[in-house]
Amino acid sequence: MTTSEQGEGGLPAFIVRRVPLAQLYRERVVLGLTCSRCGQAFAVDYPAGGFAGNRGPCPACGVEQELRPRDIRLSLERSFRRAVRRIEARDVMVWKDILTFTIANSATLLRPLLMVMVVHFHHHRFGHYVVNTANLLRYLRRGGHGDALLFAITPNPATESNRHLREKWGERFIITKSAIQALHLLEDKPAQVPVWSIPAGKESLDRDYARGIMFLSRRMSPVLPPRTAELKQENYRWQVDVEKIPADSAPLFAFGEDEENRAAETLAKAGIDVERGFVLFLGRDSAYTKKRGFCAADRDGQDFKNMNADDFLPAMHWVTANGMSAVRLGRHVEKILSPTGNGIIDCSAMPPDDFRDVHLIAKCRFMVSAGAGPAYLALLQGKWVLRCNMPHIYSPLAEFHYPRCCFMFKKYWCHREQRFLSFREIFARRLEDKQSSDAYFDEEVTLVENTREELLTAARETWARAAGAWTTTEEERELRDRYLRLVRKTYAGFEPRFDGILCHSFMKMNPWLLADA
Repeated sequence: MTTSEQGEGGLPAFIVRRVPLAQLYRERVVLGLTCSRCGQAFAVDYPAGGFAGNRGPCPACGVEQELRPRDIRLSLERSFRRAVRRIEARDVMVWKDILTFTIANSATLLRPLLMVMVVHFHHHRFGHYVVNTANLLRYLRRGGHGDALLFAITPNPATESNRHLREKWGERFIITKSAIQALHLLEDKPAQVPVWSIPAGKESLDRDYARGIMFLSRRMSPVLPPRTAELKQENYRWQVDVEKIPADSAPLFAFGEDEENRAAETLAKAGIDVERGFVLFLGRDSAYTKKRGFCAADRDGQDFKNMNADDFLPAMHWVTANGMSAVRLGRHVEKILSPTGNGIIDCSAMPPDDFRDVHLIAKCRFMVSAGAGPAYLALLQGKWVLRCNMPHIYSPLAEFHYPRCCFMFKKYWCHREQRFLSFREIFARRLEDKQSSDAYFDEEVTLVENTREELLTAARETWARAAGAWTTTEEERELRDRYLRLVRKTYAGFEPRFDGILCHSFMKMNPWLLADA
């Protein structure tokens, strides 16, 4: 039973005892309520008996009271979770059909009281699995629907990037196989009045919200500057328009005592001492696209994002010299780090463990990453991240909006002129956001990885920032302002979002990048 003294509107709030699923299946909303003033228990066939919107009178004492979305959601969530466990355990088709129609009916019948949504996860890639889902929750909270009842389609285990993420999202979503049929039923229904306004350029989001569904695998673009629209880039995803991520945001995932104990045991087996502290390192190589099943054309076209993981070693030795462990994350790798030992641990040499990977990211001191996906989880858990070897010198992707993220880029070597290009030249030649190695080859440009010295110096800087020992100088502010002025000039009429940090040590080691800006 959910107890409540006062609703958000200042009125007293009914105690919601139950919302029978059998009645939702019959396309009726019956609410079992208890008056918080006189204690009278009764049932109301909503909307009737003076009930409209989220309020109505007690039939015994006549006091008008609120129906809180949170109370209704908690009652329904308990009932639906029980039903899902029983139905999926017995695997009876007619029961699964009943569950499907009940979910779909909930999304339409409960709209005046509660936002109900059926979600299709983008579970194939770690970063999308984390960020797209987290941003949906943020959109719901911003629209006043933080207490929405959320269903999700069971991910395909063969293509799921991390199965422990399913467990964590299952704490907020009711994940069921029946959700896929419910989503298709809702797709065919006429759109209701939109629940709230979606930012311009996201009409597809608006239509989905109005039906109570969401495909997180869709790449929904905001309004882009003309130059970007002309280039037809597809990587400007809907998370761009999420509000600024505060530096003191609560971690995305919380862990209970049992999970913490299991994590301590799992990491100890891997030779990782959490109390001592550790720094994570992640960098993809050519094995990533091969082992993830990319076609040959995509494998060849994406190698501009790769790096040599051995270049991490000087930074790793610096980490171990400061009393911490240096841990390499990853499973699709071309080669194991050499040498390891003395505090350097290569998890890619161990059997895959989704649980271990999530907790490594959640518990690290900070992360050095040339891959975006796991870095997003680290940022959303409140960790500092050094994004190294970034191939694109500007694209308004999510990582540019995190105040605890430092950036350093690959350098652009022009074969025709036998020199590196400055940021201004890269923008002028429209090279800043190419999406394939062939596109750079056609321009006679090669992307050059960060040197070992750059990685070591940048890791030291990130550690100092994470420890609160870094002082931002006027020189650093000026370099950042010059970079942003260059972006604004390039994308006329477009105000760029950039809450992250240009790695100052990297910029000082390569002053020519902004010398002509």
